Amino acid sequence: MLKTFLLPTLLLIATSSLAQEILTLDQALQTGLQNNYSVRIAKNDASIAANNVTIGNAGFLPVLDVFGNITQGIDDSKQQYLSGQEVEKTGAKNTAGAAGVAVNWTLFDGLSMFVSHDQLKVLEENGQTLLKQQMENTIFLIMAAYYDVLREQSLLLALKERRDISLFRKEILNTRFSVGSSSKIEVLKATVDLNADETAVIQQEASVQSIKVRLNQLLARDVNIEFTVDTTLTNNPALVYEQLRQDLLTHNTALLIANQYKELAALNMKQTSARRYPVVDFNTGYDVLQSSSESGFVTSNRTNGLYYGLTASINIFDGFNVNRQHQNDKINMATSQLAAEQTQLSMESELKRIFLQYQNDLQLVELERNNLQYAEENLSIGQESYKIGRLSDLELREIQQNLSDAKVRLTEAVFRAKLEEADLLRITGNLIK
Repeated sequence: MLKTFLLPTLLLIATSSLAQEILTLDQALQTGLQNNYSVRIAKNDASIAANNVTIGNAGFLPVLDVFGNITQGIDDSKQQYLSGQEVEKTGAKNTAGAAGVAVNWTLFDGLSMFVSHDQLKVLEENGQTLLKQQMENTIFLIMAAYYDVLREQSLLLALKERRDISLFRKEILNTRFSVGSSSKIEVLKATVDLNADETAVIQQEASVQSIKVRLNQLLARDVNIEFTVDTTLTNNPALVYEQLRQDLLTHNTALLIANQYKELAALNMKQTSARRYPVVDFNTGYDVLQSSSESGFVTSNRTNGLYYGLTASINIFDGFNVNRQHQNDKINMATSQLAAEQTQLSMESELKRIFLQYQNDLQLVELERNNLQYAEENLSIGQESYKIGRLSDLELREIQQNLSDAKVRLTEAVFRAKLEEADLLRITGNLIK
């Protein structure tokens, strides 16, 4: 439906150079999602969250350590025995070494490891949701910039047409002045109007270039790349409010993130509760010990062997810190619930506001499209009347301004409607399927 409104205005946009790249909206979106730095950073964050979801990171697997050490020393010793014998040594060398393998495996920790694994999975989902949210925001910004280029080029075309009409008026007056049927003042006034229109064209050309730079930046490519935009816009199906609301409640990323934070708050409470239970660890290993000494009864010693056992511990008193943390977890759960409700109300309010404005702008597009037809017909009649002297300079200028204003209003209404359409698709999760 909106496509029909757009074509009468946007198809008039002239391509400044056939050699320039014609950038379609789909190409812009594909390039932006591939190159945009914010999207790439969000992808890396999501990958880290996915890599963290392992049973080892949750604490299910044992810890295996291999160790080894060696120490040397030089001692002075003096030893006296019951027999009366004395042994005195200076600079005696002592060497001790140890090596082994140690395994520690937590068998029970109050189910904390199961809670940790659930937390990691929720964080992975959260990373994917944050990535989708960033992609949606980037798509919306690219679409907004793309439509802005269309708008600015449409405004530029309207200004160029107004300048051409001013040039037509000046040429008519020059012809009349050459035959003595027009005054110099009328020619000068037409020249001033023409120069004013030319100034407006130059300023608008700068605006077009500025928004193109912005679009290139969003696409993370050379800001100096020149391009023109495709004036054919995709026609979206009619947007129905109730369907949009259902999509929002199901797919809106802000709501999904708020619900994930609720789930994490509940898991944090379980994690705190696990600290009330005992921890049971299984320990095993194999040690090799070797020592030698130039002083003492034993000049060398070597032992090796396997050990194993269980260790159980439970905290009896920690200054009521577990109780305090448990109370804080309850407050955090209540806070996350309030935040989720606040987010839902905010999103539903935004949906309603944008949808109402969208409907209003669609009506304005239809109205302004009809106004433009009347203004164009009025100009055509006015130019013919001006040629034969039945219309004054002031009246032609007024007709000219009315046409220019009608084109500007239609362009602005179309731009707002397409931007609101994109925003509705964004907040309802329909930009990315």
